Amino acid sequence: MIAVPRALVAEALGVAETALPPGDLPLDRLARRFLAYLAAGNDDDPPPADHPDAWTFALIEALTRDHPDLALAATRAALTACETPDDIAVVAAGPLEDLIATHGAGLIDEIETLALRAPRFAYALTGVGLAALGAHAAL
Repeated sequence: MIAVPRALVAEALGVAETALPPGDLPLDRLARRFLAYLAAGNDDDPPPADHPDAWTFALIEALTRDHPDLALAATRAALTACETPDDIAVVAAGPLEDLIATHGAGLIDEIETLALRAPRFAYALTGVGLAALGAHAAL
């Protein structure tokens, strides 16, 4: 099972490792909590800043910015945890779109492979805005 190293979580959140629970953060746990955070809001009203899982958004942003391979794994875990097409759409238009916009060129081979082998991932790609794809619009 893939996990986010505890030191990386601490760095991304700007806290000491000792402030975190012991051990690395399993991606399936991060995914479930991230989806709970996203579900607390909608297009017109984002989740509250004091939501108990707001930290997951900051962590996903940091992974997307600085650790694209881990961000892709986290996004795949989130897609796996989605229960409805609407959940998938939120992940597609959020972290997946951000990841492609930021690191699409470096991840294109893996994205294409996943699109061929993972139907849920391929479906999620249909929710990524074309502007985010840029030069990768051939996906």
